[in-house]
Amino acid sequence: MSKSKRQKLEDGFEVNPDDLDEIDSLFFDGGDSNHQERVRRRPSRIVAVISPKGGTGKTSVAVMLAGTLKTQRRKTGLLDIDPRQGVERWAQAGSGLPFPIYAFNAKQGAAAFRRAIRDAIREVDLLIIDTPSTMGSAIGLSLQVSDLVLIPAGASTLDLEAAQEAIDAAKEAQHGRDGDLPRLVVVPSRLDARTRIARDFARRFKELKVSVAPAVGQRVEVAAAANSGRLVRPSTVAG
Repeated sequence: MSKSKRQKLEDGFEVNPDDLDEIDSLFFDGGDSNHQERVRRRPSRIVAVISPKGGTGKTSVAVMLAGTLKTQRRKTGLLDIDPRQGVERWAQAGSGLPFPIYAFNAKQGAAAFRRAIRDAIREVDLLIIDTPSTMGSAIGLSLQVSDLVLIPAGASTLDLEAAQEAIDAAKEAQHGRDGDLPRLVVVPSRLDARTRIARDFARRFKELKVSVAPAVGQRVEVAAAANSGRLVRPSTVAG
């Protein structure tokens, strides 16, 4: 990676898709462009974004990850199992999002859910799951298949209680799986990392031995992106 590219990443500016593609080359042998061959060599990864409370930025995180992590070598997709179909509405507000969206009704049960997962990962390297804002069968099914669980949470008491509920459910799911999967990461939502409340937030989850991601600030650009049916512009602070 060139010095100028590294500087962009270190300074928090735009992430160049070529950089992500360069990283992918470490995992995908020889720059092979045949997707089916890549899938045969390396299984798809699944990331579930969960929160039993609305308004934490769950759908925003899911959409932005699917859009940002898509490269020439890595195909991403988003499985929307939220009955509100926020991802579909986001896409319909514009000319569509740059990755496939798969819809699933969790009421169809575990067997149908696993079939939906199998169908999706035949086509993508990374599948993001956007879940409902309630604890229930949909989140339970997602925890059974995910490699990584992201839990967006604000600093309010209600947010913290919801995050704790999601963590407990994810840790329970780990008991029946190999490799301590799914891995857990809390995503601070609408927090300014420079504030005391943000530091207290990070300390709380460190004591619980749960990793904390960099904070997602409260950015008008995210709302504008959803209203326009597009991704956040990389040149903005939110991007």
